[in-house]
Amino acid sequence: MRTARKPWGPWSSPQVLFDPFRDGYGQFMHVPPGAGGTDSLSDPGREHEWGGEYGPYQIAGMARKAGDTVAVYFTMSTWNPYNVVVMRARLAVANGP
Repeated sequence: MRTARKPWGPWSSPQVLFDPFRDGYGQFMHVPPGAGGTDSLSDPGREHEWGGEYGPYQIAGMARKAGDTVAVYFTMSTWNPYNVVVMRARLAVANGP
């Protein structure tokens, strides 16, 4: 993601908002047994397929600022199990440009 105070910028450097290995695998996305997974998240018959993430879309109307943070909401589609999850991230608001 990149952030800016105004739609035309200046824009921040790229930042990772969602890291699947930190934030998703084994929590709501399946890790196959061959990769050390012990979850029971897979769709039936897909136990040996990775979860996989795709299609993140921000829900702009749900963003909320509170003090020096802003909460942004977005959807995250997953491949195994096949699902759509609503995600929230709290971001610090910097005083810079």
